[in-house]
Amino acid sequence: MLVLLVFLMLQVSMICNRIYLHCFLAHRAIVSLHPAVATFMHLWLSVLTGIDPKKWAWKHRDHHNYKRTDPYNPFEKGQWHVFFMTWLYYAKGKPGPKDVVDYRPDCVDRIPFIGYRGISGLLILVAVGWVTTGSPSGIWIGAAVWLSHLFFFALLFSALNAFAHEAGRPQEGNDSKAINVWWLFPITWGESF
Repeated sequence: MLVLLVFLMLQVSMICNRIYLHCFLAHRAIVSLHPAVATFMHLWLSVLTGIDPKKWAWKHRDHHNYKRTDPYNPFEKGQWHVFFMTWLYYAKGKPGPKDVVDYRPDCVDRIPFIGYRGISGLLILVAVGWVTTGSPSGIWIGAAVWLSHLFFFALLFSALNAFAHEAGRPQEGNDSKAINVWWLFPITWGESF
């Protein structure tokens, strides 16, 4: 049951990553997203992964615009280096006032300590584990679910950066060599294309 729960949570996180972070915020490929949907996705990602959407959009746009200095570039740094270091690269830096000027803060941005490194998700899942089991042992169940979700989300995120940019033909007008990674497709909701 816990494996299924973590898998379902991971799928929701990947959908939120795909739609909210990638298509809506970073590329503006989705021009309009209902505020309730955007708020839910922002809250989900902030609480359960610790991702700051403004920072994610900034890092992702840099990934596309500055290929030679891109920290996620497996051609420069090596595929396995990128795979193991993606989260460290994400953690570095902070967007400046001129970065992601089109980012519109919402009510989630005003919640103090929300998503602080995913710790708020740990606290919520520990509380849910305790309440649902009716005993303090539920704390460990909640912590295990939180840690498993965070670990597998980081693993998928790292795999996308390392393997989906590993090889392939240069795209027209673009010197990157991104490829479609078929084995990542079912668990990343197409993010590997």
